[in-house]
Amino acid sequence: MNLKTNNTNQNKKIYLFPFSEKQIKHFKDEIEEAGGFHELMYLKKALTKQYGMKYINSYKNKYLYRSKYLNGIYKSLWSFYDTEIPFIFWSAMYDTLQRLKAYK
Repeated sequence: MNLKTNNTNQNKKIYLFPFSEKQIKHFKDEIEEAGGFHELMYLKKALTKQYGMKYINSYKNKYLYRSKYLNGIYKSLWSFYDTEIPFIFWSAMYDTLQRLKAYK
């Protein structure tokens, strides 16, 4: 995985900012270990399931969520996590991962 990937057909560059290559790789590994993106979102408490339905969680205290789930390799992303809805943040990382896979 490169920080920028060229697609010769469309001459586009994929930039990972604000994520690093190591963070994207770690996120990919977490998804695989969890069994899928939504499964990982349940583990990170970004999603819940009630009565068979998926619900997106919201946290009024974004700092508490950030300190619990944006640690280790993700700690450098603290300044970019500015939402009460963690699913939005993780979805942006997932979209970056998907774009990289599409341009391989």
